[in-house]
Amino acid sequence: MVESCSHNRVEQNQSSVKTGHGDMSPTNVQINIYNVLGQKVRSLVNEEHPAGEYTVVWDGRDDNGRSVSSGVYFGVMRAGGDQSVRRMVLLK
Repeated sequence: MVESCSHNRVEQNQSSVKTGHGDMSPTNVQINIYNVLGQKVRSLVNEEHPAGEYTVVWDGRDDNGRSVSSGVYFGVMRAGGDQSVRRMVLLK
């Protein structure tokens, strides 16, 4: 169960994503960043985590290490069978 996934405004190529899941057993957690066209820009997390709260930082770069342009992005967190989507604005 996803308890929270929050990320709002990105300034200076950085955002914090706090994630948690309520199930006490470890579960696979995925956090990806998508552009407004629905294209995956960056995969931040794809691993098993025990229950708890974590902070993940996106540095404003894509999977190839290139800096992305200012604009609107979407952070998608999947944990177990649940999903949370949040809109972010990257300002440079």
